[in-house]
Amino acid sequence: MKVLVIDNEEFLAENLCNYIRKFGAIKIQYVTSVKEALAVITQQKFDLIVSDLKLSNCQNDDWLLEIGSISPAQKLIIISSHPIPERIKSAKTLTILAYFEKPFDVAQLVNVIHKHFGKEVREDK
Repeated sequence: MKVLVIDNEEFLAENLCNYIRKFGAIKIQYVTSVKEALAVITQQKFDLIVSDLKLSNCQNDDWLLEIGSISPAQKLIIISSHPIPERIKSAKTLTILAYFEKPFDVAQLVNVIHKHFGKEVREDK
């Protein structure tokens, strides 16, 4: 399973990756800008993207719609301190599995990953 974390708060992104890495069969990486995110998504396919809505150096959250254009039906978990705009919620090219308002409980995020990818994710003992 391949996961991409997108958040301009590098400390949060790195720690989230480290926590999720505790679970086997996951290849995970993070990026901190829209430019990096779109470049990586263009080059690689991800089973799941965990992303903030608002990133620095970006005027709005329409860049998320670009993800759907690059990778139709991309599965997303949104982590943000902002509500999800209706145009993002209703985008037919994105599959939003969950929304977590910052600050959030990482264990709940992992539960969502287990719910949707349970057979591909196992906790290392």
